[in-house]
Amino acid sequence: MNKNKKNIHHQKAQEIQQNNKSSSQNVGKRPPLHPAIAHARRELIQALDELPYHNSIIVAVSGGSDSTALAHVARFVAQKKDLHVAVVIVDHGLRRESKKEAMQVYQRMHDLGFDDVDVVNADVYCYLGGPEGSARSARYDILADASQEYDNAPVLLGHTADDQAETVLLGFGRGSGARSIAGMKKIGTLPEHDDIPAIRPLLDIRRKTLRKYLRSEGIEWVDDPTNSPHSDWKAADGTPLKRNAVRHQVLPAMKKVFGDACVDALGRTALQLQQDNAALDMWAQEEYDRIVRIDSDGDPLCEPEKIYFDPGVLGPLYEGVYAYDTEVDNGEEYIISASHKDLEGLPIAIRTRVIRAMCLSAGALAGSLKSDHIETLNDFVMGEGRKKGQRMFSLPTCKRCKLTAYQNEGRLYVKREKAVK
Repeated sequence: MNKNKKNIHHQKAQEIQQNNKSSSQNVGKRPPLHPAIAHARRELIQALDELPYHNSIIVAVSGGSDSTALAHVARFVAQKKDLHVAVVIVDHGLRRESKKEAMQVYQRMHDLGFDDVDVVNADVYCYLGGPEGSARSARYDILADASQEYDNAPVLLGHTADDQAETVLLGFGRGSGARSIAGMKKIGTLPEHDDIPAIRPLLDIRRKTLRKYLRSEGIEWVDDPTNSPHSDWKAADGTPLKRNAVRHQVLPAMKKVFGDACVDALGRTALQLQQDNAALDMWAQEEYDRIVRIDSDGDPLCEPEKIYFDPGVLGPLYEGVYAYDTEVDNGEEYIISASHKDLEGLPIAIRTRVIRAMCLSAGALAGSLKSDHIETLNDFVMGEGRKKGQRMFSLPTCKRCKLTAYQNEGRLYVKREKAVK
């Protein structure tokens, strides 16, 4: 009995000694990195490696949980790759407290170790449309300006898997095509500024996962009350802002039916559509090169492969990355055309892509060129519009130009000319 007790005491002493040894070895060691943050770091490093080299990155920080986590990811990657980081905080000025909150975020970013932090006031009221769209346009204009200061440096955006799911549902609700329902890309361009590269390293990560990480690290963030279901900010007709309605009404209803995993499922739907779109775009590029003819001495606004066709997830972005939505530098006449026979022989998904690329090449503004415009031109080729013969149709372009589509002698034309003052 005494011998057994002695062995037990000896075993316990060894266990204590081993535990003390392990504890001494772990002194000064950080706990394991959260898997989601490790994933985001890898995504950002991979994206930066795929894009043309820049020695700077722009980080859009609102102070919310998503962008706060993004700032932590960006800081690590920037140190690893020896990049300059410019943090941009946009104060939309829509609430009385926004200035104070922006300065709090400013201080937190400095405390995190960022030296280049700028708070920019947005003039939301100079934009047309509702508060949601106006604030969005103002924010992206400011981020584009910051990027251009650093030679079109990539802009890092904090969109999450939850944002992606909402974007897909918004596309469904609006009756949009595959391009809109495909949602946001991890590597793409800044909305409304297609000459500015944008990276979304958190797009696979749920918001609740990021918040769990931030809480575990004792990191604070600011919740924007305009994102609340009870926000005073409403659409023009008094209904909730569309994204808020999707976030707090539509998506929760889907979770009740399909479970919480439906958020990730919507993200997979978006990715599959991006892959399909990329393949269709590549096919459309081949047909564009084969059938489209330039009928004047003028120059296109830019080459079609840089203004529309995008290999997306099938390959790296084209160099020079997308340059539409800019004003034509001169009023030089430019006419582009394709025969009805060539166009009607294409599947509709390819035909409409070729027609859209024709419009963009001639100077149509991408943000204003809608599906209704493309459907009208498709009708020129395939429907009643073709039977009526020559017919003029105006397309959205810059103020200095006039852009018209018409058909004549079996061809569809898009013509750009100087606007008459």
